[in-house]
Amino acid sequence: MNAIYDFFAKPIGGLLNQLCELLGGNFALSIFIFTLLLNIVFLPLNIKQQKTTANQARMKNKMDKIKEKYKDDRMAQQQAMSELMQESGTSPMSGCLLMFIRLPFFVAIYTAVRQPLTYLVGAPDKLIEGAKKALNVTNEMDIIGGIDKVGGKLKEMVGPLDLSFFGIDLTEQPSVSTLSIIWIIPLLSFATAILSTYVTTQMQKKTNPGAAQGAGCMYVFMPLFSLVIAFTVPGAVGFYWACSNVVSMLISIFTNKMFSPARTIAQIEAKTVLKRMKYENEKIEAALKREEAAD
Repeated sequence: MNAIYDFFAKPIGGLLNQLCELLGGNFALSIFIFTLLLNIVFLPLNIKQQKTTANQARMKNKMDKIKEKYKDDRMAQQQAMSELMQESGTSPMSGCLLMFIRLPFFVAIYTAVRQPLTYLVGAPDKLIEGAKKALNVTNEMDIIGGIDKVGGKLKEMVGPLDLSFFGIDLTEQPSVSTLSIIWIIPLLSFATAILSTYVTTQMQKKTNPGAAQGAGCMYVFMPLFSLVIAFTVPGAVGFYWACSNVVSMLISIFTNKMFSPARTIAQIEAKTVLKRMKYENEKIEAALKREEAAD
């Protein structure tokens, strides 16, 4: 498992470290910019997902007719659905593609944020373990919090790395039993998750009302999940989730505006008509050739 984490986290941690150096050690700003750049790279997939969602909405009436026609024949219904999917170029798994592709990056960033000495700074394990014993701590965030006491080469490697956000120490882990300023981070993660889910759901209602209704439980579950988890990890992890929520929401708004469902459906319909016309023309040409051959 550590090998898997290393495979994904080391290159991501290296990129975050480069951003930190360019931004004068500002770790919080580096996380936000990295999240923004990552979403820009994934923009073509977001656009593809937007088009897929619009196409699914376009096919909904046909799918409902198939369900009604073959309501007593499950096999025939599945066959007709499959043929309709092939005809429209829609895959039921296409909506999950972006999520699966994002997962390794999420794991990598999560790991790099939790272990900044290993994956951002690139400190040797021997130095890290020595610092843990000297400070009597168990995680790397606590080492950074007490880096002045450690001193030596490890402090030199950490350099200007600033793990704070407007005075909030992102190395600190929030505690439900102790009210402190670090509570802002889990609450920020929760609030941005609520806002992101609300905005996404409102856009889905225009594109695919059925899917939006089915996402009702996610509207409650995901923000609560992020709130609970944010109280069990260092503040830097919760801050990353908050950044991810905001950036993903902005990207969704952009793709929905630039590739609106109405425009996308119109383009799909136009391509379908052209494809049908091409097919009919080919049939006519084939028939004419057969007549000429017969003569």
